[in-house]
Amino acid sequence: MILKLPVNIKKEEEHLFNYMLKNESSLPSIKEIKNAFVTHEGLVLKHFILDSNSGFNLSGKLDINFYFKYWRLVLEQFLVCKIGKSLKSSVYTNKKYSIVHSKWFNYSFWITDSLNRCVMLENNYDLDDFILLVPENIYNNNFVKESLSAFNFKVEVLKNGYHCFIKKMILPSTRQYSSSFHQETIESIQKKMIPIALERTKLTDFPSKIYISRKNRGVRALLNEMEVEKCLLESGFEIINFDHLSLWDQIALMHNATCLLGVHGAGLANCMFMEKGSFLIELLEFDFAHYGNPFPYWKLACVSNLEYKYLLGFSKDTERINFVKNKKTDSKTRSKLVDRRFEIEIKQLKEVLNG
Repeated sequence: MILKLPVNIKKEEEHLFNYMLKNESSLPSIKEIKNAFVTHEGLVLKHFILDSNSGFNLSGKLDINFYFKYWRLVLEQFLVCKIGKSLKSSVYTNKKYSIVHSKWFNYSFWITDSLNRCVMLENNYDLDDFILLVPENIYNNNFVKESLSAFNFKVEVLKNGYHCFIKKMILPSTRQYSSSFHQETIESIQKKMIPIALERTKLTDFPSKIYISRKNRGVRALLNEMEVEKCLLESGFEIINFDHLSLWDQIALMHNATCLLGVHGAGLANCMFMEKGSFLIELLEFDFAHYGNPFPYWKLACVSNLEYKYLLGFSKDTERINFVKNKKTDSKTRSKLVDRRFEIEIKQLKEVLNG
């Protein structure tokens, strides 16, 4: 699939997106394996080889060192569980087991990837064929419990820190890259979750334009939040804190919205539940956008058939760094940049809203 450039792209910023226009990655698949070692975080080792279907960015040409980093980690965990005593593990031999979590976990990864793995299990197996293992720290998230209730799986909660030796396992794969999406998988999640959300939501008011506020988060918040909110309220937006909403309420809100605006963050993944032709507007700090940002929500908007706009902001720490492709970036630097607080110019915001 060839992605389309943002609606409001500037000529001098096309290089941020041009090298990613080809959305090339393998479609997720599902398979059965025997005698696997599975870490608490969902990485799978078989015959001393890390299964690339159990995590993002473990296959392909992005960074071979990334694979070996986690292969060494999982191999060490396997050996300690097998012959040592410092790590805890459980053995599962009687039934088939499956997992849908991965080492990379947050709200965005869960709804855009783990839910597709759930759909694959539902479409390929009877509910009595397997038991779904979910780590306690993941299962305790309300959005995880809510979403799993839509599938009626047999769930066994795995104690925190426990690794697994599984004799018979069903492994639905993660998507190949953390920032790549397929239209087919997003549509399968939409088809499953939207009707249930519209039935289960307790909301009765569905605003057309929504701004996701991060003012209570601290990190990655806007320095001129009050000015931005005033501008958005005058433009017909409703300010919503998604942290206090159920998964079903979030999906229902998005399905009825025509425009979603917010700072780069997991909440923007909800755009996948919007109707085709709706708008996603993403706010990003300048340096973060230029330092190997793969723009995952631009890609998600494209495969969801949405119109995408963006707006770059600045802080006192912004250096206006030169563009760096994602495969050449340092993860520590990116983590520092992503949480930087910044300011949005109101004049530019109005241009994006009215353009």
